Amino acid sequence: MSPRHASKKYRNLALLLSLSALFAAGCSTTGQKPEPYTWRTAAVVASMGNPEKDPPGVNPASCIPTADKPPVVLVHGTFANKLIAWGGLGPYLAQQGRCVYALNYGARDDKDVFKGMAPVEESARQLAAFVEQVRQQTGAPKVDLIGHSQGGLLIQYYTKMMGGADKVHTLIAMAPSTRGTTKADQSTPKVAEGSTPDERYAASKSQGGSFWNCPACSDQRTDSPVITAFLKGPIAQPNVRHNIIATRQDKVVVPVDNQLVKEPGVNNIVLDDVFPERWFTHTNMLYNQDVWRLVEQTLSKP
Repeated sequence: MSPRHASKKYRNLALLLSLSALFAAGCSTTGQKPEPYTWRTAAVVASMGNPEKDPPGVNPASCIPTADKPPVVLVHGTFANKLIAWGGLGPYLAQQGRCVYALNYGARDDKDVFKGMAPVEESARQLAAFVEQVRQQTGAPKVDLIGHSQGGLLIQYYTKMMGGADKVHTLIAMAPSTRGTTKADQSTPKVAEGSTPDERYAASKSQGGSFWNCPACSDQRTDSPVITAFLKGPIAQPNVRHNIIATRQDKVVVPVDNQLVKEPGVNNIVLDDVFPERWFTHTNMLYNQDVWRLVEQTLSKP
């Protein structure tokens, strides 16, 4: 074998071993604690083969929550899924002795890798049904909700607009599109008042093609009917511990003040103030272990 071919062979072997390590990350054997993915790309690669794959330790067949640790429901954002968003935080919370659950939502086909694109109201109904499923499975009267990006909007929408507040103990919205984002204003079609989901899919597809068929993107415009209705009256609901986690370095949900809820009793956490030496983005906060610990501490506060 020539040195050139030998070099190519070893490069291919190294690539194969690297990919194997990516897929192995987060896998645990029976009796071991679930291991988090520490790299978002690894979770993306793993979900390509199975978009319905659960993060390690998430969606257990049997788990008994305690009074001080309600079940945790994780809600991903736009163009994501439960493994891509929660491959790190989900297993970490399970390691802390929590019963952790996550859903995929907002896809027209379960085979779609990237989800969270359906109209917000449609996805909120899916979230409501999933919360009921978790409550029935665990026997817990309330759950903790953690959502990222659109998921952060959804968990707030659920508690305020769908009567979910009496079923929620703690809410943590990470980089949420609470008041929409001007990025959506610039890149998506305006939503007509009273338009049906099918009409919104058609309007979205006409602008961006089949991949950019994302009514949820238009729903996150700052002037969308969803956001307009949601912002009427207080966002925070009685007896729900309401928390926002944001970074000033976010380039997706902008302006960043649109994420915050400046109401009495709401805990707005700006990561740049807590960890001034760290660099955060809209998505990398999900795979930052300092943020994982901050989330756990926030859930544990009395």
